[in-house]
Amino acid sequence: MTIALRDLTPAERVGVQQRFESLASKRFAPTPKKPRFEVWWPKAPLDARAFPEGIHSVEHDARFNEAARLIGFLNGIAPGEFYIANLSAPKPHFLHTGKLDDALCKWIKTRLVSNPTCLLSSSIDLMLIVDTSMNYSVLGGAPDVIAKFEQRFGGAAAMRQTFEEFVTQMRIGSGLEDARWAQDYLQKWSGWV
Repeated sequence: MTIALRDLTPAERVGVQQRFESLASKRFAPTPKKPRFEVWWPKAPLDARAFPEGIHSVEHDARFNEAARLIGFLNGIAPGEFYIANLSAPKPHFLHTGKLDDALCKWIKTRLVSNPTCLLSSSIDLMLIVDTSMNYSVLGGAPDVIAKFEQRFGGAAAMRQTFEEFVTQMRIGSGLEDARWAQDYLQKWSGWV
């Protein structure tokens, strides 16, 4: 596989970083082991939904493997490039841009190796934050984009149930403490009605 990846210029990095900060912020989500733990989350007017895994399929676990459908959805809603950020790195987090395809997803997993990673659409206010350590992702977008996302994956009730089962089975993070953390924060923040 070949990957078409472009480095952002210093001016572009600053501009994309400012746009990201206008769309996302850190939310306080403490745990017993990390009392000052913060999580990146889309902010109003964007809606957000947490869901299992993300752009990387888990090879040994077929219970939830929606990476291909997710990538197809993102490219259908926001054709064009995505800015790529390592949110654990110093600002500006965004250094690269590229077309979201299998090659780019593999590059993120094997070469960028950051946690969490953010993909920000170059064409609309749409972002995907992927936390591979905790094994969940967050999609942020306008309410109509979120409605299309839920519809693509079986509806709001089905998506909520999928994530609740994922958390109940303690497949988020590692252990009961992380499952409780997801119940206390991710599920409540996801705003299903």
